[in-house]
Amino acid sequence: MKNLLFVTVGTSVLDAPRRIAQRDPARKTALDATAARVLDFKDAKGTDRQAEADALFDPLMELHREFWRQAKIPTDDRQRCRETSAELLTTYSLLLKLAQETTGANLVILLVPQTPEAGLSGRILKALMESDPYRAHCSPPEVKIRTIPDIIEREAFESLPSILLRIVDHHRDSEGDRVIFNATAGFGVVLIVIGMLAMRYGFRVYYQNERMTSPVVIQNLHVSWDAPWILS
Repeated sequence: MKNLLFVTVGTSVLDAPRRIAQRDPARKTALDATAARVLDFKDAKGTDRQAEADALFDPLMELHREFWRQAKIPTDDRQRCRETSAELLTTYSLLLKLAQETTGANLVILLVPQTPEAGLSGRILKALMESDPYRAHCSPPEVKIRTIPDIIEREAFESLPSILLRIVDHHRDSEGDRVIFNATAGFGVVLIVIGMLAMRYGFRVYYQNERMTSPVVIQNLHVSWDAPWILS
């Protein structure tokens, strides 16, 4: 039996320059230029977005590596933790949790929306998860990227559940393999669809707010329904 950890991807990994500057004003001048380039990239102001993404890759990687080079990750310091991404922090917590409770995760699959911003985020996240500073804290298994649609058109929106199920099925060897979603980051509609699929197929979904020190299982939330009516 394998543990497959699917991680929804947003763009918080791109915000490191701005967030570090907020916590450490002494570095603001040095980081403002990178933060401005990130903002222009998000606003699609450049003519060659792939070249812009390539130019941002190394400086953003180094900022995150700096955070993960710490001897101990300050999970109880909310401001410090905002210097890296939600995907990295929650996956770190989940990998430690799975290692304690089971045999650990066998594969991490990053679910990356098909946009330039998410594409750059996914590249950075994969490289960081494979880097020595990150691996020293949680020893992630192999990391793969799978692209999901950018939810702009109705057709893409309606195809999302089927695409997610095909991705899950592609990585499963048998029905005994555990499907686990880290649904902390990413686009809102993707998280809603994953929640619906989890209820239908028994997938496990974790979430960790930036104020939490560890992830929670969404399915463990108690729901009380006392309304005398039911929506059809």
